[in-house]
Amino acid sequence: EVFRAALVRRPDKDWQWHQNVWRLDFSEFKKPGLYRIAVPGLGESVPVRIHDGADAVSPRLLALGLYNQRSGADKGTPFTRFGHRASHTAPAEIPDGSERFKKTDRHVGAMARKNSGEQAAPVMESVEASLYPIVRKGTVGVSGGHYDAGDYSKYAINSAQVIHCLVFAVDHFPGVDRIDNLGIPESGDGVPDALQIAAREARFVLKMQDDDGGFFFLVYPRDRAYELDVLPENGDPQVVFPKNTGATAACVGALAQIAASPALKKSDPALAARCLDAAKRGYDFLKRAIAEHGFDGSYQAISHYGNYSGHRDELCFAAAGMFAATGDKAFERDLMSWWPDPLDGRDRKWGWFPLYEAYGSAARVYAFAEAPGFLPAGSADPAYLEKMRAALRNAADTWLKLSDANAYGLPF
Repeated sequence: EVFRAALVRRPDKDWQWHQNVWRLDFSEFKKPGLYRIAVPGLGESVPVRIHDGADAVSPRLLALGLYNQRSGADKGTPFTRFGHRASHTAPAEIPDGSERFKKTDRHVGAMARKNSGEQAAPVMESVEASLYPIVRKGTVGVSGGHYDAGDYSKYAINSAQVIHCLVFAVDHFPGVDRIDNLGIPESGDGVPDALQIAAREARFVLKMQDDDGGFFFLVYPRDRAYELDVLPENGDPQVVFPKNTGATAACVGALAQIAASPALKKSDPALAARCLDAAKRGYDFLKRAIAEHGFDGSYQAISHYGNYSGHRDELCFAAAGMFAATGDKAFERDLMSWWPDPLDGRDRKWGWFPLYEAYGSAARVYAFAEAPGFLPAGSADPAYLEKMRAALRNAADTWLKLSDANAYGLPF
């Protein structure tokens, strides 16, 4: 026995879900080694390692988890035990309303009917029912990026959020821009690992852009809903789903954000330029869509992903990203028009979940638009900037309060 401490009961404060929870604090014991925690009457824990690199375990685990989700790349040791050849490298087909894509039509229609709610636009019952006909013909190469979950689909709107989180961390969390040892193939080359994961995702998102500037919503199996029973290299033929304004706006925001990143402009200026050009073309698509169909009428739901608040939150992210990347006040005016008061609670899902989905992305990007390496001080509207920063502080206070009230120290 090397250390002894008392168990302290920690029940939920505001709920009655977790009442028989006990906390053991051994943080003052710092001697490196391998230990077990023994609680009389309950037994012993699995081995617990105390060492100076403990804080590195979680980010490395996450990085290797994302490595295992890579699409279009050979994978193997020493990075994973679950190696396989490059997967889904064949171009995805573009549905054209023919008999070949009847199952795709059914999948699109089923998703849209489930998620359309009371939208003003017509329900996307099929590919042909999209407000934005696909311009490209035949096939489109969309290999790369990361699979969304346990199946092999790739949602552009989720890809955008991955890019946002990783690039924001590199640009604004002290020290993340120096982390280059997470144990992925790119480690050790002098470029932040998190940035390279984001850049890989950005290269996939760029492939999802149609010739009119809009972004395809999803890469999906052509003939069934999920690929559950094949190894990745034996994956199904795939198709792209039609465009909508929500996915397009999310991609615009993410590509504009990564284009503005000082770290990316230093490590890969050509990619930064490509991302900004694609973001500009995507934003033009959005403005044309709204001009033709109206703000509410231009949005057609497909999946539940990004469906909160229609496309308003993604549009705010797009405008914030474009403003941070260019300093053009026209984008700021759009953001202020679509989200007049960041403190009015519009961003709160269920009335309490602050800065939900792309509202949070928009708030973070805009609130830090004048950080070192970005826009000069005074570029943003001072009053609106302070409101956005206050919204972030309020959200942080909310999460801290909820965490304090939870038996496990979690915000929900």
